[in-house]
Amino acid sequence: MDCVKKYYNEHAQEYAQKTAEVFDLKALDSFMSGLPKGAKILDVGTGSGRDALYFKDRGFNVEAIDVSSELCEIASRTLNQPVYNKSVLDIEGEGVYDGVWCYASLLHLSREDIQKSIDLMFNALTKGGCLFMSFKHGETDGVTHCGRFYFDMNHERLKKFKMDKWQTMQVWIEPCKRQGGNRPDWFCILLKK
Repeated sequence: MDCVKKYYNEHAQEYAQKTAEVFDLKALDSFMSGLPKGAKILDVGTGSGRDALYFKDRGFNVEAIDVSSELCEIASRTLNQPVYNKSVLDIEGEGVYDGVWCYASLLHLSREDIQKSIDLMFNALTKGGCLFMSFKHGETDGVTHCGRFYFDMNHERLKKFKMDKWQTMQVWIEPCKRQGGNRPDWFCILLKK
């Protein structure tokens, strides 16, 4: 995880600019449709704060976290509120959030830490709360040329996680919206507690 923090701290401004206008409206709308008006949402790995601002502008109460202190500063300015420098593995409490949003943020964790995260988020959600997760679509994991670890996801890999407490609402593959290069599609998962 240290190499991931280091990468995003060193490239925070560039990353924020590259992803500022890359919205996955299907994912955002699918997630929001399962939440009550004014719901409390935790945005895990908020990056520039782009999605958190989208939620906030629609009347949701948003808390945001990121492992990169530099991205936390950028997101704090975007949201005009504090953004907490912590990992999904630091989530505490029970029944705190109505929704947890993990857009391309758990993919830097190992299989074991993804499972721990899923369990922590289950506890942190209210009854009927929603969890959204997205990963690069594929079947490998490892360190890229940039030094970041990636865990890809597909239907077979998803089956290996302990998800029996969750109700699966939707699983779909979404084309990548970012420009440039040969980018993988996204594997999107929407769950309900």
